[in-house]
Amino acid sequence: MMKSKGFLIILFLTMFLVISLSANPRQGIGDKSGLSFKSMVPLPACGDYYKISQSEVGHIVHPEYPDVASNRLFCIWLIEAPQNYRVNITILFQGDMYKKSCVDYLQVRDGNKNAAILSELCDERGDYRIIQSTSQWLWLLLKTDNYTEGHTKLYAEFRAFTDANLTVLLDSKKKPAERECRSYEFECRNKECISMSYRCDRVNDCGCTVDCDESGCEGINLSKMNQFIVGFSIGCFVFMSVCFMTCLIEGQSNWIASRVEELRMRENQAEERRKKAFKAFTKFIGEKEV
Repeated sequence: MMKSKGFLIILFLTMFLVISLSANPRQGIGDKSGLSFKSMVPLPACGDYYKISQSEVGHIVHPEYPDVASNRLFCIWLIEAPQNYRVNITILFQGDMYKKSCVDYLQVRDGNKNAAILSELCDERGDYRIIQSTSQWLWLLLKTDNYTEGHTKLYAEFRAFTDANLTVLLDSKKKPAERECRSYEFECRNKECISMSYRCDRVNDCGCTVDCDESGCEGINLSKMNQFIVGFSIGCFVFMSVCFMTCLIEGQSNWIASRVEELRMRENQAEERRKKAFKAFTKFIGEKEV
């Protein structure tokens, strides 16, 4: 009897759990009604590079997701699909405007920062767009201003696709984002190329925050005790170096002074000998004349 009651309790809890989960299914991003800022996505990041397969689906969100985006954001994402495939991206974006000008916006380009603009979103009410690239690359820029407190949010889902109706295959040489960085440039994680002089200048020039121009610039992380030991050691080394150099310079000065004094004494002795020789010669000449 006890076993049957336990079985019924377990069965009831299981059915309750199944009904609860089925009553709140996860809404997909495939249609506008299901697109929501509350969708489950990977951890937020500012800028990145995504190389997707034919069946893979990726997500992009702003760094503070699901809260509103912060000020002074400069984030660049680059998406690469397989060869002869294009990128299809579904975007839900809420931007910010000031005096009818976009201050917090999302820009989508067909390859890289120099390619044609496919879309620019900044509507405060929220923009819903489905955008398709003409090549295997797609470039996105999220930028927020320094002053206004907006309500900027970004959620996007992307995948690779191919158009069976295309009569001409995508040009395999058309890879505007695949430029190799020059020797004097730094290659960011999102494939952007910036000048080496921009490294560790406390400004996000790459448009990303991981493995980018400001990564690895923090220096050595030491505890207060280790900082004291290192500072004390450096101080002792500097003090001993100064003392050594002082002794060395003082010894060198004393040696020079002694050499100068020795040369002066030799000159005086030589002068005395010359005087004695002159007196003796003068006396000899005088006695000979007498």
